[in-house]
Amino acid sequence: MASNSSGSLAPGASYTLGEYTFTLSNVVSEGERVLQAHCSGPEGNAAGGISVSTSDQLQSWSVEADETEATVYAKIKSPELNTGDVPVPVPAASSLTETYQDRRMGTNISAETTVTGGVGTIAFNSNIRAYIYAARESGAYYAWIDSEGDTGGGSLSNTFTYNGKTVYYASSSDSTYQELSAAPSITYSADFTRYAAAVAWTMIYGVPASGESENFISRFPIDLREAGGGSWQDPGDTGYGTLHLTVTGALSGRHNDPTASAEGAEFYSHVPADNAKEAWYGCGGDGGYGGGGGAGASTIIINEFPTSRAGNKELVANARRHGYGSGGGKGGNGGDGCILIYYSTPVPPNP
Repeated sequence: MASNSSGSLAPGASYTLGEYTFTLSNVVSEGERVLQAHCSGPEGNAAGGISVSTSDQLQSWSVEADETEATVYAKIKSPELNTGDVPVPVPAASSLTETYQDRRMGTNISAETTVTGGVGTIAFNSNIRAYIYAARESGAYYAWIDSEGDTGGGSLSNTFTYNGKTVYYASSSDSTYQELSAAPSITYSADFTRYAAAVAWTMIYGVPASGESENFISRFPIDLREAGGGSWQDPGDTGYGTLHLTVTGALSGRHNDPTASAEGAEFYSHVPADNAKEAWYGCGGDGGYGGGGGAGASTIIINEFPTSRAGNKELVANARRHGYGSGGGKGGNGGDGCILIYYSTPVPPNP
């Protein structure tokens, strides 16, 4: 399958692929930051993006394309995930049960909290009872009821995004109550709420390996016939068929050969016509006549033939025979010769 890669692009740069142009921009609205990819092309304009933290930094982005779609990715560097002195507890799947004492009334109270669509955790120290609820998707909520008939709950409406992944969470703490049983090894400082978002994120996604990640931004449909620009790999496998081109050269001529274009002309002899002879008596003989020059060779040149309208190209060049001259003409006739006779009258002898 044919593929194309823009390579690493700097923030603010654009990338053109034939008739398509891709850009990536930051959109900030009502305290939310979105990395939004745009694609403009023959089909019109389209956009798509993801929400990120306002503290995230866009390092670079890229476009990866195949024959039917182009995908935009972004490399994002997030600040180090800082949970402060708040360890990440092992969350319960859906139900939390606890017994605690109201310090004001001295009454033991049992309570059960149910988390729908997410997970939760409870931790205590001598001063604070802390709750953190986390979910991967929006719409999760928690509800609790205690032995005295009090109820409460709420939705996991807070969001925190790190490394392109978003957690939905809620948190609370209360110093009015104390744990009756042995306190777990997890302890929270009084300002644990500063780190609750980071703790909630790790409850869902685990401890991140690094602060930099490559994130999917959006995917756009494309037509390969309109995406001929850029550097395509294996452009022969496009699914658009093969373009066949056959070029046949001209048939080269022959000297004094009126039948050269006729079928079977190569079997004819090619002798130039005789020249007229001088008729008077005693002239010298006519010279021989050389053959005529041959016609040029049949030559075909196919220059670079790029196209995005076909998957393959098959180019065939058929050259024809070269031209040539006839054989030499026949020798001239010998001239008529003449005989010169010289004589003298005899002189009589002296008497």
